[in-house]
Amino acid sequence: MAPTATQPASPGSPSLKQANAVTPKDDGRSRSGSPSLTPLPVTPPEADERASTSKRTLEEEEDLEAARLFPHHAYPPPYKKRVWVPTLHLTQAPQPPQPDPRTVQEMAAQQAATALGYEGRRIKKFMQRRTVDYFGALPRLGLRRALASTTRVDGLHGLVYPSPHAIPNFLLPAGYDNLATSVPSVMVHTSTNKIRCPVNVVKWMPDGRRLLTGSTSGEFTLWNGLTFNFETIMQAHDSAVRAMAWNKAGTYLISADQNGTVKYFQSNLNNLQAFTAHADSARGLAWSPDDSKFASGGDDSLLKVWDFDSAKQIRELTGHGWDVKCLDWHASKGMLISGSKDNLVKVWDPRANPTGTCLATFHNHKNTVQACKFSPDGLRFATASRDMTVKLYDLRMMAEQTTLKGHTKEVCSLDFHPTHHDLLVSGGSEGSMLFWDLTAATNEALSESNFVERSMMGGGGEGMDVSEGRRMDEALLWANHTAHESNVWSLEWHPFGHILCSGSNDHMTRFWQRARPSAVTQSHATSTQDIPVSSFVDNPDDSFIPGLAAANRSFIPTNSASKEDEYAIPGLGLPRAPPPPPPAQQYHAQQPYQPQGFTPGTGANAPLPGTGPQFGWSARGPPPPTQQQPGGTYGAFY
Repeated sequence: MAPTATQPASPGSPSLKQANAVTPKDDGRSRSGSPSLTPLPVTPPEADERASTSKRTLEEEEDLEAARLFPHHAYPPPYKKRVWVPTLHLTQAPQPPQPDPRTVQEMAAQQAATALGYEGRRIKKFMQRRTVDYFGALPRLGLRRALASTTRVDGLHGLVYPSPHAIPNFLLPAGYDNLATSVPSVMVHTSTNKIRCPVNVVKWMPDGRRLLTGSTSGEFTLWNGLTFNFETIMQAHDSAVRAMAWNKAGTYLISADQNGTVKYFQSNLNNLQAFTAHADSARGLAWSPDDSKFASGGDDSLLKVWDFDSAKQIRELTGHGWDVKCLDWHASKGMLISGSKDNLVKVWDPRANPTGTCLATFHNHKNTVQACKFSPDGLRFATASRDMTVKLYDLRMMAEQTTLKGHTKEVCSLDFHPTHHDLLVSGGSEGSMLFWDLTAATNEALSESNFVERSMMGGGGEGMDVSEGRRMDEALLWANHTAHESNVWSLEWHPFGHILCSGSNDHMTRFWQRARPSAVTQSHATSTQDIPVSSFVDNPDDSFIPGLAAANRSFIPTNSASKEDEYAIPGLGLPRAPPPPPPAQQYHAQQPYQPQGFTPGTGANAPLPGTGPQFGWSARGPPPPTQQQPGGTYGAFY
C-alpha cells in the first residue's frame, strides 16, 4: 500500500499537535508498517508562550521571535549552531615571527663574548626614549643677545608672554630680569635607588648633563640630566657620604664621609686618592679660587686647609667649640666662612698665618648652623640654622643684613641662584622648600627706621643688625610646603639655573623646573606676594583681553579678597593701576636710603640707569591686605 502524502500543517493546527504527541509505546511506524513522517523537534510558540517568562533566556526569546517571523522554517535558525573551526594549519604550517636584526646582532655578540670567557651581565637592550631638551633655549638665548637692539648691555627685555604660543621662545633664566621667572614650581621627576636610603648630597656634573648624588650607604649614583633616569652606581665610600665639591675647572671631585675620609675622583669617577682628614665625621668641603687648595671641616671642631697635589695639611683653623657642620670658600678672595654646632658663624682669612685669622664671629643664631653659602657675586653670604631661620650677612659691612623667617622646623640646606643672585632657596626638616626674594628683603631692611645698633663679637668692631621691624612675607617669593616628606638635606641649582635638584631623607631625589608660559600652577605650593611678569595694557581699555570684548573675568581663580579681582590671567592681572604703597613706605619708594659704602642690587643683577622702574628695581612695598594683586597663586611663576 503506497504511503499517503501529508500536507504540512500550520504551527497552530490540531494535526501538528497530535503528530507531536508521541506515546512511549509508539515505535515511530504507522499501523500499516510504513515509516511515519518525523515531526519537527521544536516546541510550538503557543505552548512556549504559556511558560513563565521569567525562565526564558535571551536565546529563547530570539527563537520565539524567529518563529513568528518565519513560521515555515525550522527552529532555531541554522546560523545559531555554526562554529568556526580553523583549518589553515592542516594545509600550511605556522611560520615563526621574523627576529629583530638588532636582537640577532646583540645575541651573537653576547655568545661571542661568552665564548671568550666573559661572565658579566647581559648587555641591556637599546631602547629609544623621547625626552625634553631642557637646553634647547641656550642657542636661542645666544641669538637673542647677538641680534637684540636695546640700550641694555646684556641685550635683554625680560618679558614672559603668558601664552602657549610663547613656549618655543621661552629662554633660560639669564634671559629675564625678573627673578620670579626662575622659580622652579613644577616637579619634573622623582628618582629613587633600588636600595632605598637617605640622599645626603646632590651635585651637578660640570657639563650640566648629569647629576651625582651621595647617600648614607656610601654610594655614588649618576642620573641623566635630560631623561632623569638611572645611569650608573658605584660604592665610593665605606660609610655615609657627607660632602662633595667639584673644582672650578670641573676636572676633579673631592668627597668626604662619616669616617672622616676624603677621596679624590676624576670626572669619570675614577678614584685617585684617599686619606683620613679628620678624626671624626667630615661635614664640609670647599675649593680655593685657584683650585690648588681645599678646606674641610669636621665634627672634631677643626677646619683644615689641604694642598690638593700633595694631599698634605697646610693650615689648621681652631676657634669653634663644637662640631663644624658647614663651610664655604669665597669665589675670588682668600676668605672662608664656617658654621658650627656652637651656634657661631665665623669668617676666616686662611692666608694670614699658619693657624689662620678669625676676621669676625656672629652670635645671631640660637641653634646649630647647618648650612652656609656665599652669593655668586661675592658681596654677601647666607646661613641656615636649626632655629628655623635663614640669615643674610653683608661682607662689606661685616654685619647681619636681614633675617628670613618662614620655616616651621629646622633649616637644613640653602643655595643661591647662579644667574639671579637675589633668589635664594632653602630646605627645611618639614620637607618644604622656600624661595626668597632678597631684593625686597634688603630694600626694606636698609631703610632708616629699621637700623638698630647691636654689638658684634669678634673682628674688633661693631656692626649693624638690620633684621628688626620688617615683614617676612615681602621676601618670601614662593613656598612649596610638601616638596618632600622629610628633611631636605641638599639643594643644587643647575649651572644654567633652569632646574633645581633636591635630595631628602625620604630616599628621593627630585628635579624641579620652571612652569611653562600659560601654565596654571597650584598644587601644594603657595605664594605670598604678587610677582609682576609683564603688562600688555597700553591704554585704559575696558576689555579684559585685547580683542576679546569686555570680558571682565577669567577662569583662573586667585587668592584676592576682593570679589571683582576673583579671577585673573596668569602674569597679566587686571588692567588697572597697582595700588599705592602704604604711607610708611612712600618716602622710601621715592628716595631709597643707601648707607655709605653699600648699594643694594649690585653685581650681575645691578640695574642700569633708566631701567629701574621698568624691571622692578625700585623699592616696593606690600599691597594692602584687602587689595592683594591678582595672580598671587596662579600663573605668575614661569
